[in-house]
Amino acid sequence: MRTSTARDRPRHAPPPRRRYVGLPRRPWANAAGRLRTDSRCGVNFTVSAFPPLALGYFGLGTGYLMWGPQELLGWPKRGERADRALGVWGIWLPGFCQFISGIVLIIGLTWFQVFKAPPEYMAALAFSAYGIHWFALGWNRCQGNDHRPNAGMTIAYMLISAMGATVFFAVGDWPVGVLFVGLFAVYFCHFFTTIGVGVAERVLGLVRILTGAWLMYLTYAVVVNLRLGYHWPVRHEPVAAGERPRQPTRRVLRAVKRIRLRQ
Repeated sequence: MRTSTARDRPRHAPPPRRRYVGLPRRPWANAAGRLRTDSRCGVNFTVSAFPPLALGYFGLGTGYLMWGPQELLGWPKRGERADRALGVWGIWLPGFCQFISGIVLIIGLTWFQVFKAPPEYMAALAFSAYGIHWFALGWNRCQGNDHRPNAGMTIAYMLISAMGATVFFAVGDWPVGVLFVGLFAVYFCHFFTTIGVGVAERVLGLVRILTGAWLMYLTYAVVVNLRLGYHWPVRHEPVAAGERPRQPTRRVLRAVKRIRLRQ
């Protein structure tokens, strides 16, 4: 049998399609071995058990433990050199550490879906927002700028703190809920500091030291729970999307029952 040639075919007939032989069929490639762009091509990542929570806790706690003593005890004394030093630390520790933690959580939740716990969305929002605002706080302290515009900022961040407390108490993670209560108290005191109430600065320093100490506990608890399998009170494990919040313990249920009986 004689095969057809270009001379035998009509002038306007399309050329025969080339057949690719020996190319492996992959789910991400078409018959020609090129990348498929249709909706059937998807990449699934394994759910990660290591959300970057400890980094954010440590950074914010370090910033509070550095800024708190100056506000409470007046040490080191306010001055250009002290303000510049605290401003640099504020940018890098509470600012950059929280910003990195927040961005990793946001990307992991939205793009790659390696984090599935719904409360981690609140953590991503808080870390990102707090980190960006610490960039501004540290820069303003370095430059010696006016702190009165911070009054409006404190109202917005009290709202974020209230949201965080609501979310984490609802899912049974009371240690992180306590943290957001402390953050709410920080911005509440900071508001009165910006409008010129003198004693508010000392109260702000005390609240920052206490919240910073609690952040150090959360950092320690998350690390030893993940690495050594301890069970310190803090929720850190990955949760499947749509999982119900933790049910209250029997002790809590008995206490609620006693309160209702008294009423």
